[in-house]
Amino acid sequence: MRPTDDIIFTLGGTLRSFDDQIVRVPEHTLDFGITYAADLFKRRDLLISAFGRQAYRIFDGTGANRVRLPDYFVADLKLVYRATDHIRPFVQVDNVTDEDFQTFAGIPMPGIGASVGVTLEL
Repeated sequence: MRPTDDIIFTLGGTLRSFDDQIVRVPEHTLDFGITYAADLFKRRDLLISAFGRQAYRIFDGTGANRVRLPDYFVADLKLVYRATDHIRPFVQVDNVTDEDFQTFAGIPMPGIGASVGVTLEL
C-alpha cells in the first residue's frame, strides 16, 4: 500500500497446514514493514525502512526428537542511500528488539546485529 509518494506499507504472511511438520519453517507468519523515501540531496534518495516478523509454530527435529520452538517477533531497520542509479550503500540493524529466539533447537540466534554494504545494480 502506498498512501503517499514517500511512504510504502507492506503486509504479508503465511498460513500453512502440514500433516507432517516441515523442520525449521514457521507454520504461520505475519510480516509487515514501512519504508519512507526522504529527500537528502535529490528526490527520494534516502530510504528508511522498518520491518517486523511474528512467527508461530516452528518445529525442529523429526519423529520422537521433534520439538516445538517458541514463537518469536523480530524487527529490523535499514537505511539505504541511492548514490546513483546503480550504487546504493546501506546500513542495516537486525533484531533491534534483541529478541531471544531459535530456528534450530538449542541454538539461539544472535542478538542485535549490524551490517554495512553496497548494492550494485548492473
